[in-house]
Amino acid sequence: MQENKDPLKAIQNFAQNQPQRTDKLEQAKQLTEELYGQDGEGRKSIEGEVLAANKRTKILSVCLALAAVLLVGCIFLITFWVNRNDGPRYFDEASIRTEQITDIETFVDENSLDFLYYQEGFVLAEYSAHRLEENNQLVYVIQNVMFISESDFDSVVLGVCFSEDQFQRFDDFTNLNELLNVDGVAVNYKIESMSANNIYARFTVDDIIYYLSIETSGGAETLQHYVALLLQ
Repeated sequence: MQENKDPLKAIQNFAQNQPQRTDKLEQAKQLTEELYGQDGEGRKSIEGEVLAANKRTKILSVCLALAAVLLVGCIFLITFWVNRNDGPRYFDEASIRTEQITDIETFVDENSLDFLYYQEGFVLAEYSAHRLEENNQLVYVIQNVMFISESDFDSVVLGVCFSEDQFQRFDDFTNLNELLNVDGVAVNYKIESMSANNIYARFTVDDIIYYLSIETSGGAETLQHYVALLLQ
């Protein structure tokens, strides 16, 4: 038994006599803490950069959205400014497209129009429609007719205007200082005397403006006759 106890005791004594190498353990612990500490700081750094990037992205998105809103607002204001109507516009002949009307009744029906024009009593008649080049809007219709008077022929040109804008075609209808009342319609007119009398008149019926020019040997009574003929 003495031989068996001696080896066990020897092993125990050997284990007790072995150095613990605490210096190595401390070094390992310190190294582990440094490694883990660096890894934690790295994660925090990366997470911070990600958050900063997300913040910058959100700020950029908001700025882009505001810029888009401002752009749309500017476009709207520019369009409004260009298209705003400060009053009647003026169109010269180059701004107007003319088309001949072969059948006035068909033209009126097809365009759902309702206006006054001479339908009888004349010997010749021509019709034309006039539209804006910019948008094809119908702005006025011209009826050119010839009547036989007691002593001569009367040339009558009727302009039927559906717009309050100003047109070169009717530039002669200015300074209409004379006033005539025909069947409750106020007619402003003037008479220019040359080889014949040129009468220029303007009046409104149901929000449609009528321009009437008459070349005749007569005077105001002739104008009254043709306005009454139109109104009947």
